[in-house]
Amino acid sequence: MVIFANGYSRPLRTRRTSMTASRADGGVAPVYCLLEVGPYYAGDGLCVETPYGLASKRQDGSWCRRCPGRPRESPWHIPSSCGEP
Repeated sequence: MVIFANGYSRPLRTRRTSMTASRADGGVAPVYCLLEVGPYYAGDGLCVETPYGLASKRQDGSWCRRCPGRPRESPWHIPSSCGEP
């Protein structure tokens, strides 16, 4: 189940990867990748998109994600997948 910033939630199909992420308690958690085409996964089969940023749509109607308000020099900057400068 994925919970979005606006409170909306729904199940998304995922696949467990061989990677792990460090938890605050010192343990590790498995990393999953998305399998559903949408703003966080383009459906390229590579499973490399991450669920960060705001869901948007390009002019052609295809999904993308953006992360406004974070300067490029910030360590928290996440590049947009929308093709914006």
